[in-house]
Amino acid sequence: MSFNRSFSKIVLVLVVAGLILPIAICLILGLASLLGALGDAAGSVALRYVALAGGVVWIVGIVSLVLVQAISSLSGSDKSDE
Repeated sequence: MSFNRSFSKIVLVLVVAGLILPIAICLILGLASLLGALGDAAGSVALRYVALAGGVVWIVGIVSLVLVQAISSLSGSDKSDE
């Protein structure tokens, strides 16, 4: 029973991260563009790197979500069997 609960919590965290991270990345890129337009080149470049790191974390999260769902489906714990 705790096995399924831990997978449920992991899936929930990964889904929330998969939904929130693209929004945060867009906001960071918008702020980077604003800083670039205001003449702060260093701040713009730094925020672009932060957005790039966020993109990498987002992709890792999406791949992890797929893998956790695959493991959960292969665990053989159908609720119809109970």
